[in-house]
Amino acid sequence: MSTRDQRDSENAGDRLQRAMELFWRQGYYDTSVSDLVAETGANRQGLYGEYGSKQGLFRASLRVYGREVTDRTTAVMAGADASLAEIRAFFAQFLEIIETPRGQMGCLVCNTATEISEQDAEIAADVAGVLASQRGLFRAALVNARDRGEIAATADPDILADHCVGSLMGFMGYARSPAPREAVRNHVKGILGFLDGIAQPPRQNQT
Repeated sequence: MSTRDQRDSENAGDRLQRAMELFWRQGYYDTSVSDLVAETGANRQGLYGEYGSKQGLFRASLRVYGREVTDRTTAVMAGADASLAEIRAFFAQFLEIIETPRGQMGCLVCNTATEISEQDAEIAADVAGVLASQRGLFRAALVNARDRGEIAATADPDILADHCVGSLMGFMGYARSPAPREAVRNHVKGILGFLDGIAQPPRQNQT
């Protein structure tokens, strides 16, 4: 790659990063193409030439968000041996994240899930794919937890995985709201309390 090509690639990456941050702050519908032009420094023709439409730019921004944010926060549950402790660690990290400027914007995926309309089927499918992936991580960890006796043998991983996804979406929306930070922290603590409540006492070795 030539120096010029590398510089162009870096500029395109910077523009996409700026667009992702803007969509995250303002939401898909409240972000106009004029906003994107002002934020990224690109002209309207350039944005359309590179991404085809505002929708195309947003979908590319979702992929950046996935790599930069979603993959990092879910990494704790990504191992094949993840269990109840990893689910708890996943939620516990948000006690710190919600105090940051980014954390106070909630989650781009969760925000979009509650905002997007049926007319934007491609974006809706992208969001559904991310949520399904997160549900899969929760479910796999819960199956491990059940098999290891960390939760009741009668516990249903599907029900609990859906509960975890719903809890994530709920407190992310709460984090974006004007609610006091203490209230948002308490919401997260409530989720942690639920996880502690379904934990079974450690198995005793039989002698």
